Amino acid sequence: MGTPQTFADNSQGTSQTATATCGAGHVLGGGGVIDNPGGAGTAIAALVASNPTPTTDGLTATGWSATGTIANSAVSPGAPTITAYVVCG
Repeated sequence: MGTPQTFADNSQGTSQTATATCGAGHVLGGGGVIDNPGGAGTAIAALVASNPTPTTDGLTATGWSATGTIANSAVSPGAPTITAYVVCG
C-alpha cells in the first residue's frame, strides 16, 4: 500500500496521483481507492486511471500508480485522498 495523497486543490478538474512500489518481486496487479470526506459541500473525486509503473515500453513494472480527479468542487473544507495498492509476487 502506498501513502495516501490528499488533493491539494478542491476545484473541479484537479488531479492527484498516488503510487505504491514493490520492495522485491514482480508486480502481479494493483489498484487505487478514493476516500471522499462526505458531508454537504465537500469535494468528490473519481478514480480515472490505474496502471503499473513505469509505463515506458521495455521497462519492468516496479509498482502501481492511481490517479483521481475532482469531479465536484467543494464549498466546504475537507479534501479527498487517493491511495494506490500493489500486489507483489
